[in-house]
Amino acid sequence: MSFRSSVILFTIFAIVAVAGSGFCAIQTARKSAPAAGSVSYARDIRPILGAQCAGCHNATTAKTPAVSGGLALDAYSTIIKGKPGVVVPGKPDASELVKRLETKNPKLRMPKGGEPLPPAQIDLIRRWIAGGAAEGKPVKEPAPLQPATAKPAFIDVVVPTTLAAPADLLAPKAPKDARLALALPVGPLAPATAIAYSPDGKTLAVGSYRAVFLWELALGKVARTLMEPSGTVQSLAWSPDGSHLAVSGGVPGVSGEILVYGVANGYKPGPADAFIGHADVVYSVVFSPDGKTLASASQDKTVRTWEAESGKPGITIKQHSDIVTCVRFTPDGNGLVSCGQDRSVRQWETKTGKLVRNFEGHGSGVTALAVRPDGQRFVSADADNRLRWWNTSDGATVNYGNGHGAQVNDIVFSKDGKFVASASADHTVRLWDTNGGGPQKNLTDAPDWNYCVSFSPDAKFVAAGGGDGIVRIWDVASGSLRGSFLAVSGSKQGETNWAVFSPTGYISASPGWSKRLKLFVGDSPAAGPRIQSILTILVNSDAALKNLHGEKVEAPNIAPPAAPLPKKVEALPAGAKK
Repeated sequence: MSFRSSVILFTIFAIVAVAGSGFCAIQTARKSAPAAGSVSYARDIRPILGAQCAGCHNATTAKTPAVSGGLALDAYSTIIKGKPGVVVPGKPDASELVKRLETKNPKLRMPKGGEPLPPAQIDLIRRWIAGGAAEGKPVKEPAPLQPATAKPAFIDVVVPTTLAAPADLLAPKAPKDARLALALPVGPLAPATAIAYSPDGKTLAVGSYRAVFLWELALGKVARTLMEPSGTVQSLAWSPDGSHLAVSGGVPGVSGEILVYGVANGYKPGPADAFIGHADVVYSVVFSPDGKTLASASQDKTVRTWEAESGKPGITIKQHSDIVTCVRFTPDGNGLVSCGQDRSVRQWETKTGKLVRNFEGHGSGVTALAVRPDGQRFVSADADNRLRWWNTSDGATVNYGNGHGAQVNDIVFSKDGKFVASASADHTVRLWDTNGGGPQKNLTDAPDWNYCVSFSPDAKFVAAGGGDGIVRIWDVASGSLRGSFLAVSGSKQGETNWAVFSPTGYISASPGWSKRLKLFVGDSPAAGPRIQSILTILVNSDAALKNLHGEKVEAPNIAPPAAPLPKKVEALPAGAKK
């Protein structure tokens, strides 16, 4: 799977805050802008960083790199004397803090998972650094930077259905065509950042924050949760024979991570000293066609290869001048194709790392890449929202795919080469003609960014995951939604809760979640004496699974009971008394 967000620290901050201490209010920009030399950390910068960053990046969490990346922004001394390069006094353009605030790539931009800082705040931080990054006179805070609430509070994750709301559940002013929705108070969910069908199509691996959920599709449930990843899972790759699953990620600014699990040994990861070498987050990992070699691409600007069985390092390619976002093998295994934030797409010899061809034309950082199974073409995308088809033989651009309204985050070909799918920040997944002839279907059911996409081996289904933490599976032939998956792991194996929602209203869920279901009409909680009886009808694992697998299922009957007929009064004989 292509370029994933580095540890989505600020999305995770939202999760941690909801579960423990609540949300921080976002600090607004000051009305009057002081001159660069008069901007100080204590008066001007600390309130911004306190509201936006200190929840994850503070002296306490710095001891937990998986949460903070080892970075503390809650005190002047830790910023200036902490990790080198975060703030370079006098040089805002060289400061990593400014780069992360100003980048147009939302996967690198801070705050992660949220809206960018207002321009006035970014300008203030710029002028602070340009003026020497002065500390200034400490300002007494009326309240601590991190809010405190006593109770955890969860938001409802609402999944819409196509089921018409019965008349007795409609509020007086509700639309007559209102639809029911199912909800679970388990949010916010960590984004689904990586996804991959197993070669036999029986398992769907979904990567999230510090977890990989292995969905057993025949049963529609999470069969196992892998909890070894130290940060957000950026990429997943099955070996061609399905015997191993590679997982990549790491902790930003600290280390890159590649874990390879053996299926036959119960998904135990390989030795701890294997696949060691990347100095920063590994965004992409892929097996060679013969399964003997693994390739990886990293934020440390390198592409590396490894012996898949032992984890022994192979070649290291250092010619990229910026973050490498994705790497793929050519179908014969003799070549590698990589892309990155340096706006380049390049092909290399697998054994030597020698540059074969540089594909020129992208005007911004390249975010996604896929090679067609016949090796004659590949597709890439950058921040201009469109796909670019290339000829492998001569490096020429042969076509463009227009239609997305925002950045393309992932691209994948079906195994038979008949389809190509793209996942975008515009909340859509698009299916394209494999030769670049234009979009075939536009899948619009996701309400948030789509980060990752994968075809089933038989190309009958396409699955995507995104910012709302929900995985959706569509039927390729019809474009219809088949099911919505969500899961949350506990602290130990076996504690995972999961649910599969059918668009027709049926649901299959773990026992822990079945009891927490709520019924909504549109976006509002439903009210009435029949709520529980309706939920009892909708919790139907068999019906939910049949819908998931493409079988025809009758819609649930949740109509209100018919009013009793009036008693029949028999006529009395003439002259008879009542």
